[in-house]
Amino acid sequence: MDEEEGPMAQFAADEQKLAELIVWAGHLMAKDPAAGSTKLNKVLFYADFVHHRRYGRPITGVEYQKLQHGPAPRRLRPVRDELVRRGDIVVQQEPLFLHTIDRTVPQREPNLEIFSETEREVITEVVSQLDTMNAADVSSMSHEEFGWHWVEMGETIPYVTAFAKPDLEVTVTDHMKQRARQLAESLDQ
Repeated sequence: MDEEEGPMAQFAADEQKLAELIVWAGHLMAKDPAAGSTKLNKVLFYADFVHHRRYGRPITGVEYQKLQHGPAPRRLRPVRDELVRRGDIVVQQEPLFLHTIDRTVPQREPNLEIFSETEREVITEVVSQLDTMNAADVSSMSHEEFGWHWVEMGETIPYVTAFAKPDLEVTVTDHMKQRARQLAESLDQ
């Protein structure tokens, strides 16, 4: 399928960009005491969805799924595991108050040339805006996203939901969900 732009576009997932984004986010969040996997997942989610909202296309195009602590890339673990295997990152467990976080520690510089100027701007903006928040705060904030309410646990959050206003109060009915799935299926054909 050809990649189109716009709110209903289908995007090819770019796992190489996801990998570089993980490495770069690790660098950008190096001094953030709360930069564990929950916060990393939200940085990735917001980078993709904010860029899609502003420019009509996400950065990585990977699927995000609804999980208990908020959206996360569906292929995060395989991509992260490959980064670990290659020695590009280390995942360290670090104490944080009464919890332990899994911090992504880059072992090399990210390849920033893979990102466009607008992608670099959005990524640094997202990291900066989430900098003072802890994992519970970013998780709670992500639960306010329209896409979070649109799908069930474990389902994919459609990129089109990036265009819904965060303060939009809509009750999502089963009929609405079924109709959205039918529309998505018809677009895949």
